[in-house]
Amino acid sequence: MTPAQAQLALALARGISLQKYAAEAGISISTARKYAEVVFSKTNTHQQHALVALLKSVAWPKP
Repeated sequence: MTPAQAQLALALARGISLQKYAAEAGISISTARKYAEVVFSKTNTHQQHALVALLKSVAWPKP
């Protein structure tokens, strides 16, 4: 997963919409949708709620 795709995944997990993320990231909504498609594919999820559940189940290393 690219850094941009990972940032989108984390934004979705925080409840940020694709539209808001695209505006804040300075990308088009179609680019955000493409990122989301890749994220769903790489995480074997198909919907935002499944992606969020997966991300919440991960043990994240402390910085």
